Amino acid sequence: DGESARACGRALALARIRRDGLALVWTFGVTLSIFPTVISRIEPLGFWPVVPLGGAAGPAAPSALYRALFVPSLFVLFNAGDLLGRWLAALLPLVSDGRRLLALSCARLAFVPVTVACVLSSRAASSRAASGTVTF
Repeated sequence: DGESARACGRALALARIRRDGLALVWTFGVTLSIFPTVISRIEPLGFWPVVPLGGAAGPAAPSALYRALFVPSLFVLFNAGDLLGRWLAALLPLVSDGRRLLALSCARLAFVPVTVACVLSSRAASSRAASGTVTF
């Protein structure tokens, strides 16, 4: 009968795209776990345009304008990279095997600890700067 043939066709289609669908869900899940909540917590530290704190002899910190534009620039950088990645994937499809696509999507999980480490290192460095501790 026609109804069972249609159900069989749907099941076959789902079986054929299951790895691609899982890769898509995994990619968006990892992306949304990092962006924007974790990225918005990264603070600027290091060698930037500086203004002295506490007078000319005090430690240096990023300027107010730089601090105000730091997180928005991360958002722009992330979205530009995302757009470029999608555009290149549409122009140059390098992976056609669902198993490899799923493996590469799972490799995206490596960005989570790297991003969290950026947040933790910026928090630790700002607390050391506030306490006057200098580490080399």
